[in-house]
Amino acid sequence: MENKIVSWAKRHKMVTTIGLGIWTILIFSVVISALSHANLNLATKNTSATKPAPKAKPVVTGPLPNLTNTSTQNDDPTNNFVVTAKWGIEWTYDCTNDNPPGNFYIAVQNPDGSANTNTSDVHTKGVKGNGVQQESLAGTYQLHIIVDPACTWHVQVVNNSAPTTVSDAPVPAKPKPAPTTAQQVTSWYNQYGSNITNLTNDFSKMSQEGTDSTAVEATCTQIFDDAVKAQAVPAIPDSSANISWQAALSSYISAAQDCQDGVTNSDVTLISQATTEFSQGNASLTATASAIQKLKQ
Repeated sequence: MENKIVSWAKRHKMVTTIGLGIWTILIFSVVISALSHANLNLATKNTSATKPAPKAKPVVTGPLPNLTNTSTQNDDPTNNFVVTAKWGIEWTYDCTNDNPPGNFYIAVQNPDGSANTNTSDVHTKGVKGNGVQQESLAGTYQLHIIVDPACTWHVQVVNNSAPTTVSDAPVPAKPKPAPTTAQQVTSWYNQYGSNITNLTNDFSKMSQEGTDSTAVEATCTQIFDDAVKAQAVPAIPDSSANISWQAALSSYISAAQDCQDGVTNSDVTLISQATTEFSQGNASLTATASAIQKLKQ
């Protein structure tokens, strides 16, 4: 009988300690709102093009144009030239040194500098390109060439041209700016923040279990599993937050092991130790949330 009384007293003390210890665990939730992404106002070059205003040119008829960026002034109409049917404009340009690449424009004009509505203009943009603009109406014309000064180019008018072909290199995409630490942490939380939520829910469940040692032991096992799983995700991309996060997980794993062993073996000392370790883990997780919040300031 005496042994039964001792056994009952020991278990009663253990269960009471579980109850007191569990209720002293800090129950908290960590809510990290989406951090505002930096607004990047990048000055960009206006590469939109409209048809150039006609420029008058003295009526001087000359040979078919064969021009380069070094042989004629940019944005200056050519001399008038005469072509027969089936003529064309061969063109090539290289804007490698222009950032961002601008427009390449050739307008076909009447001898007085007015726009010719029976022909097609050449209009493209990109790092470099070439092609042949085919025309079919004989007559007297002049060209108006517009291209950024940083580009090199060659334009030649030919009779009996080949069919129109165009080969434009695509404009390279501007490299995206590197994300800020705040943006990286937000992205991390969006992907892995459920690990924090899982642990918070575990502690909320434990607080409702009171002195039910069987239920407490099951929850301790769940905390252990969730903490181990959380250790496997990538580090928080902020050193201060990650140090606190890893410390919290280590404390939770140790506490969960002591909790399981303490309940299984009716060891009051281990139960008390688990309570202390749970509290340490909660303090570290609070520091993790604080470090993340500072990124918003």
